[in-house]
Amino acid sequence: MTPTQFITSYRTAFGENALLPIAFGFSDTPRAKVKHGIRCIVGAYKMILDGRDMTLEGDFINCMGGRTYLGRGEMTERTAVFVSETECYKQTPALVKDYVAGLGIVPAAKPYLNFMRIDHLDSWDGIEALIFFATPDIISGLAAWAFYDRNEPDTVTVKFGSGCASTIAFAVAENHLPDGYRCFLGMTDLSARYLAPSGLLAFTIPSCRLPKMLETLPHTALFNGKAWERLKARQ
Repeated sequence: MTPTQFITSYRTAFGENALLPIAFGFSDTPRAKVKHGIRCIVGAYKMILDGRDMTLEGDFINCMGGRTYLGRGEMTERTAVFVSETECYKQTPALVKDYVAGLGIVPAAKPYLNFMRIDHLDSWDGIEALIFFATPDIISGLAAWAFYDRNEPDTVTVKFGSGCASTIAFAVAENHLPDGYRCFLGMTDLSARYLAPSGLLAFTIPSCRLPKMLETLPHTALFNGKAWERLKARQ
């Protein structure tokens, strides 16, 4: 299924009002003019959802946590202290450092990080994941889709982390596992929530999971179940 074919299926399943997902991936060449000095990637998602491609490079973000989660540097003591003692998200800085060390964050292998809405794609080549911003109803539909062919209790996972961690870093790490299968519910980060629409959460499908999910989509409750039809009618 090509990106264009998926858009047709996605619109059929979720309706014309559903926001098209964002695709992202690393590359050796920029897709758009490089954007520097960005404070928080979450704040730029609206621009991408509106149809504008974005490329980041190197020290592209003025957020030390963001640099860590996107594979541009190690977690610093200053960041750990901030997350614990200023944001009060973990009891101690040591807990912060221990948690981040266990996430399997993958160092960025290429200089550019590109974001684009899915209707700007010609193929899935070089894509790390799709990020959906959606209402609870559509999140429920995406979760049902992910659960269709998997029984693991963490098939859809919520993990502690920043907005960029939940939408980007976790998916990249999943792609580097020999048998990655998890999708990630995101944007529960209190510090970044104000940059996202109040009624939307994020749902990320890593590329390691995408081919199988594209195959199963027409067979799921999104196309064959009456329960989803009731929810779809109120979108």
